[in-house]
Amino acid sequence: MLLTKQHPQHTIGVIAHSKHTQFSLLGTLQNKAPRLRPQLYTSDAKGGRYHRLDLGRPGVVLVHRRSAKGLGFDTVFIPDAHTDAATDP
Repeated sequence: MLLTKQHPQHTIGVIAHSKHTQFSLLGTLQNKAPRLRPQLYTSDAKGGRYHRLDLGRPGVVLVHRRSAKGLGFDTVFIPDAHTDAATDP
Protein backbone atom coordinates (compact mmCIF):
# COMPACT_ATOMS: atom_id res chain seq x y z
CA MET A 1 0.00 0.00 0.00
CA LEU A 2 2.92 2.31 0.68
CA LEU A 3 4.24 1.70 -2.83
CA THR A 4 0.97 2.90 -4.35
CA LYS A 5 1.24 6.13 -2.37
CA GLN A 6 4.85 6.72 -3.40
CA HIS A 7 4.20 5.89 -7.07
CA PRO A 8 0.53 6.60 -7.83
CA GLN A 9 0.98 6.28 -11.61
CA HIS A 10 2.64 2.85 -11.50
CA THR A 11 1.06 -0.52 -12.15
CA ILE A 12 1.79 -3.15 -9.53
CA GLY A 13 1.35 -6.73 -10.61
CA VAL A 14 0.65 -9.37 -7.99
CA ILE A 15 1.21 -12.74 -9.63
CA ALA A 16 -0.26 -15.58 -7.59
CA HIS A 17 0.11 -19.34 -7.84
CA SER A 18 -3.53 -19.99 -6.97
CA LYS A 19 -6.94 -18.46 -7.45
CA HIS A 20 -7.46 -18.79 -3.70
CA THR A 21 -4.48 -16.49 -3.07
CA GLN A 22 -5.76 -14.01 -5.65
CA PHE A 23 -9.17 -13.68 -4.00
CA SER A 24 -7.73 -13.68 -0.49
CA LEU A 25 -5.44 -10.77 -1.37
CA LEU A 26 -8.27 -8.98 -3.17
CA GLY A 27 -10.43 -9.18 -0.05
CA THR A 28 -7.61 -7.93 2.16
CA LEU A 29 -6.87 -4.98 -0.15
CA GLN A 30 -10.54 -4.05 -0.46
CA ASN A 31 -10.95 -4.09 3.32
CA LYS A 32 -7.75 -2.31 4.30
CA ALA A 33 -7.37 0.11 1.39
CA PRO A 34 -10.64 0.48 -0.55
CA ARG A 35 -9.33 3.58 -2.34
CA LEU A 36 -6.83 1.39 -4.25
CA ARG A 37 -9.61 -0.27 -6.27
CA PRO A 38 -7.49 -3.34 -7.13
CA GLN A 39 -8.24 -5.28 -10.30
CA LEU A 40 -8.35 -9.08 -10.53
CA TYR A 41 -8.34 -11.26 -13.62
CA THR A 42 -9.24 -14.93 -13.79
CA SER A 43 -9.71 -16.93 -16.96
CA ASP A 44 -12.52 -18.82 -15.20
CA ALA A 45 -14.71 -15.71 -15.30
CA LYS A 46 -17.19 -15.87 -18.16
CA GLY A 47 -17.48 -12.11 -18.34
CA GLY A 48 -17.99 -9.19 -16.05
CA ARG A 49 -15.89 -7.98 -13.19
CA TYR A 50 -13.00 -10.47 -13.22
CA HIS A 51 -12.77 -11.10 -16.95
CA ARG A 52 -11.31 -7.82 -18.18
CA LEU A 53 -8.44 -5.62 -17.03
CA ASP A 54 -7.86 -1.95 -17.66
CA LEU A 55 -4.08 -2.10 -18.03
CA GLY A 56 -3.97 1.63 -18.72
CA ARG A 57 -5.15 2.30 -15.19
CA PRO A 58 -2.41 2.52 -12.55
CA GLY A 59 -2.72 0.53 -9.36
CA VAL A 60 -2.75 -3.07 -8.19
CA VAL A 61 -3.56 -5.93 -10.59
CA LEU A 62 -3.95 -9.48 -9.27
CA VAL A 63 -3.40 -12.25 -11.82
CA HIS A 64 -2.74 -15.97 -11.80
CA ARG A 65 0.73 -16.86 -12.99
CA ARG A 66 -0.72 -18.67 -16.03
CA SER A 67 -2.26 -15.36 -17.13
CA ALA A 68 0.78 -13.14 -16.52
CA LYS A 69 2.68 -13.80 -19.74
CA GLY A 70 2.85 -10.71 -21.91
CA LEU A 71 1.67 -8.33 -19.21
CA GLY A 72 3.94 -5.47 -18.20
CA PHE A 73 4.06 -3.96 -14.73
CA ASP A 74 6.28 -1.35 -13.11
CA THR A 75 6.63 -3.57 -10.04
CA VAL A 76 5.82 -7.26 -9.52
CA PHE A 77 5.14 -9.18 -6.32
CA ILE A 78 4.91 -12.97 -6.09
CA PRO A 79 3.33 -13.58 -2.69
CA ASP A 80 3.27 -17.38 -2.73
CA ALA A 81 6.54 -18.26 -4.49
CA HIS A 82 7.32 -20.73 -1.71
CA THR A 83 4.59 -23.04 -3.05
CA ASP A 84 6.75 -23.78 -6.11
CA ALA A 85 9.48 -25.35 -4.00
CA ALA A 86 7.50 -28.57 -3.59
CA THR A 87 6.65 -28.95 -7.28
CA ASP A 88 9.58 -27.41 -9.15
CA PRO A 89 13.00 -27.88 -7.56
